[in-house]
Amino acid sequence: MNVPLGWLMSGRLWAAVAMVAFLSGCLPGGAARRGEADAPATPTHIRPVVFSDPIHPKALGGPIALRGARNETVSFAIELPGLQRLKSRELAIRLTPLQQSDVASIPLSGCAAYQVVSLPTDARRAGFVRHTGLPVTTARIPRALVPLAADGGRFALPREAWTDDTPMLIWVDVHIPPTIAPGVFEGKIELADGKRAVESLPIKLAVDDFVLPDERHLLMVGSLDWTALQRLFPAQFKGLSPQLISRTDPQHGPAVQLLDQMMLVAQAHRLQLVVPRLQPVVKWPSGQPPQVDWADFDSVVGPWLKGDAFADLTPLGYWPLPAADSLSHYDERSRLEYWANAAAHFEQREWINRSSVAVDDRLVERVRLRDSIALSEKAAELLAVHPRIRVTVPLLEEQVHLASEDHPRRIPVDALPRLLYTAQGLVSAAPLQRLPAGMGIRWMRADLPGPLPYAGVGADEREVRLWAWLAYLRRAELIQWPAALPSSPDPGTPAPVDELAWFYPGSWFGVEGVVPSIQLKWLRRAELDYEYLWLARQRAQSEQAATLARLITKPVEIQPGQATDGQFSLLSGTSDPKAWEDALELLARAISIVQPGQSPDPDEQRRLQYQLTNWSQAHQRPVLMARSTQWGRGIPSSDGSRWADLRLGVDIYNAGEAQPEKSRLHWTSVPEAWQAAVPPVEIPTLGTYAIGRFELVTRVNLALITPGNQPPVRISFTDGFTGRAYSTQVVLPVGAAGRRTGRPPTIDGSLEDWQHEDLLHDGSLVAMLSHPAVQRQEIQLSRHRASLYSSWTSANLYLSFRLEGADSPITNAGSSFVNYELRRAWGEDLCEVLIQPVYADNTAGPLLHLACKPLGQIEISRRLDPKLNAQPWQAFAGSDIRYAGSLDKTIWRGELMIPWEAINDPQHAGQRPIMLRFNVSQHRGSTGESFSWAGPVDFGRDDAFTGLIEMRDEQAASDARR
Repeated sequence: MNVPLGWLMSGRLWAAVAMVAFLSGCLPGGAARRGEADAPATPTHIRPVVFSDPIHPKALGGPIALRGARNETVSFAIELPGLQRLKSRELAIRLTPLQQSDVASIPLSGCAAYQVVSLPTDARRAGFVRHTGLPVTTARIPRALVPLAADGGRFALPREAWTDDTPMLIWVDVHIPPTIAPGVFEGKIELADGKRAVESLPIKLAVDDFVLPDERHLLMVGSLDWTALQRLFPAQFKGLSPQLISRTDPQHGPAVQLLDQMMLVAQAHRLQLVVPRLQPVVKWPSGQPPQVDWADFDSVVGPWLKGDAFADLTPLGYWPLPAADSLSHYDERSRLEYWANAAAHFEQREWINRSSVAVDDRLVERVRLRDSIALSEKAAELLAVHPRIRVTVPLLEEQVHLASEDHPRRIPVDALPRLLYTAQGLVSAAPLQRLPAGMGIRWMRADLPGPLPYAGVGADEREVRLWAWLAYLRRAELIQWPAALPSSPDPGTPAPVDELAWFYPGSWFGVEGVVPSIQLKWLRRAELDYEYLWLARQRAQSEQAATLARLITKPVEIQPGQATDGQFSLLSGTSDPKAWEDALELLARAISIVQPGQSPDPDEQRRLQYQLTNWSQAHQRPVLMARSTQWGRGIPSSDGSRWADLRLGVDIYNAGEAQPEKSRLHWTSVPEAWQAAVPPVEIPTLGTYAIGRFELVTRVNLALITPGNQPPVRISFTDGFTGRAYSTQVVLPVGAAGRRTGRPPTIDGSLEDWQHEDLLHDGSLVAMLSHPAVQRQEIQLSRHRASLYSSWTSANLYLSFRLEGADSPITNAGSSFVNYELRRAWGEDLCEVLIQPVYADNTAGPLLHLACKPLGQIEISRRLDPKLNAQPWQAFAGSDIRYAGSLDKTIWRGELMIPWEAINDPQHAGQRPIMLRFNVSQHRGSTGESFSWAGPVDFGRDDAFTGLIEMRDEQAASDARR
């Protein structure tokens, strides 16, 4: 496979590309591109690797091209396949010095290499499928980085890693010295057999003319849980009390040494760790203030907070004031006295401005009003115990309650600079209150999923980087990441796909201490991204940086009175790898053209603005999502034709700074039976980040509906200023169920009693929503065929289905209930049927939901009031609903008989509806994929969006055939 050179240029993005990362694919681009014919042939034993597929690394052809700033670490990955064919006993990779025309070279001492080790990962999560659009897996995924012993630029390969057919993956870091001259440096990486070079790949590194600071302007803080330390490192931590650990006690040496190693590795990646359970020794004499001994605590954390422990002498930027284990056992006065003591000690050590007290550390998504008042009053108490103490609260800006004459116990305005409050997330409500400008510090907590489902930061490198860009956009200075240690007890236990582990025990891989993870590299890339944004702002390019951050993150802002919607999260961010590549390239150019003490070149500034404008126009396109269908009986035509009316609700998301007036939403392509000449809907101006819902109307001639499939419908948004159209597709099927005059179908799962006239659908179903599909504005179809049939009698509605791609059961066990994850049916093969009757007066009846399993089990639930979307589904029993299923290898056949009494509510007892709002969904247990007849939808019970079935009587069916 040949690759254009531009894909491999810009090492700044190779750190985002060659980083073994979920859905990374962010291929660096700063050099001129060239055709595939110019790329060199793929070597046999050494080739570059990217991970655009989050499960399987992809080997590329061509040289390794990197780009980065001074004082930046760039990375690349290579694959070494077929090493066992060399029949050697001494293999190594060898880096030659990267030189710039014999003027300067990048020292090999700044290079490190790792063997990439794959670990079992459990991606059987609905969030993973929804976020990536990929099927679930329990495959081994590249995760751990085992350091290779270095001898100059030579790194020996462990023999046990290349004795089978599995390709060996190598990760290489190259640190660019801060004092190196800018320019292009060239070298190569070789596969060596002893002293002989078997193969080599050229390396080009372009160094930009700016220096990234040692200071971390975004604090990326991970936590070392004491219980996890004892579980994963029992030899060092078993039986060790966190308040007694000391550098002066020889018995604590192994534990302190391990903590030092993790702190060093994290700090070298521009990150930092905290150990919340480390604390002083506290005594609580009766009637007296607590007596606190800080000696042991200072001996452990002192070198980290002073910077003495680190090569660049940069100290940790944050450490929470430690809470004593017994603190909650004492009265409020004693607790405040303890915090006053802690603040005084940290002030004496000059650590106070890098600390805070956390108020209410519960894992909650959103704080209620009464809780926000209580937290504000608690924060005010703590802020008063010491003039320099800082306090962290899980409150948004609008939830911070300030002191007034009526409420003196709340937070004083003059104490706001010492308050850390939470920044808005990707999907958030517009703030109803703004704090005074420049008051307070914003922080973000990455272990909270928020009100909307997502895959989690551990599943995707871009998800990690997105947090850094969002922090810049929200002016946040600190991100608290989830626990830094893995939850798995051993290397053979699959870890959750959304887990963000910074380290693994070295004992898992036969080495001492800990080994870093691929995800640690993602976090470093995220912090470096932030430094690019920060540096652009320092060089008067804040407008350009803000535009890039806005269109990379694409936040969603919920307007007052607008309900939070689980599908809004699919609009944020971007799944386009090239968007990340180009954004960082533009950001680097913005920094480079404004050198300190010099005026920017006007021509360069104009060219940059032109390219930024073009990039912005490509990425601020509106996003359309069809969200609701209102089907009703239409007025018959003069020729007697029967019509169904449709009102399609479409959400339009605006990521741009402005939206021109007189834009239009309209039908672009509709089936033959649909009324094509429908006036477009004029769209008012939407605010940046806003979502508005608009309705398209049309009619469907039911007499023209024939058995079988209908093509997707295309809807478009036309920009009122440029005239450019943006479109998406949606499947809005309309079918007909004829009345059975003879013997009704036998419910036995054979499908022998169904005819072509009963056919609703025969072809592919449409995949449920995923983040990439929404971002690309496309629908995806199932690889397998599905057939749906329907008919009715005066007593019953009959349905049947034939679904391909089902899984044969591997066990005799079964259940009568259905598991749901992120609202989707989950964990086994299921067929969901959703029915809502529509009567002659256009009133709608209750919603009926049936979840069928291949071997005959069925779960039945109903929602009586369709107007109450928040009403829970209730189990429905007592109806004579019959279901039979059969499974022949991968073919699942099912038949249903549903009495009209089960479909109607008491108000419509004895009536037959004239049509049904209807949908069928198939969920595949082995892959986690879900598909539906009408869609795309987000889950099978989504009653807002359905297709339609007309209930035809004999005469109508006869007329239709004529």
